[in-house]
Amino acid sequence: MNTRIKSLLILTVTMVMLLVIGTALASSPIPGEGDFYLKAAPVINGIKEANGNMFVDQTLVFGYDGTMVGESIADVTCLVKPDGKTICHGQEVFAGSVEDQSGTFVFQVAVKIDVAGQIKGQWIILQGTGELANLRGGGTVAGTTAVGTYTLDYHFDPN
Repeated sequence: MNTRIKSLLILTVTMVMLLVIGTALASSPIPGEGDFYLKAAPVINGIKEANGNMFVDQTLVFGYDGTMVGESIADVTCLVKPDGKTICHGQEVFAGSVEDQSGTFVFQVAVKIDVAGQIKGQWIILQGTGELANLRGGGTVAGTTAVGTYTLDYHFDPN
């Protein structure tokens, strides 16, 4: 198995485990939800081909409404398989507010995209700044590559 594919698989499994463990150890999460939308055309930073697969590095800008209100910049690597199915992972930096608390936070995201362009994925918060420095949690995303919905199970750690 290609080293890059192994790395993507390990990253995805690790993210799921962190989400499950983090949720189990944290205080009761607060459920949230909302919409996301692509704000500009993706910027392709590089494309490589290996064993019939394509690896696409790109930067995306998303807007968020709902529990999260703001904007994120995502640096994402996607593995596009010959059958058109795609797996993407990366980090996003969100700037805005959650529950009227403002700041930024970084989150890890992993999604699967089917041949029709439908996405399903998970994400987890890694760290924050400002009033979001103590924000913990993660959630899911679903929709298309341009618009969709997210869920967020979160809490604020005590200072």
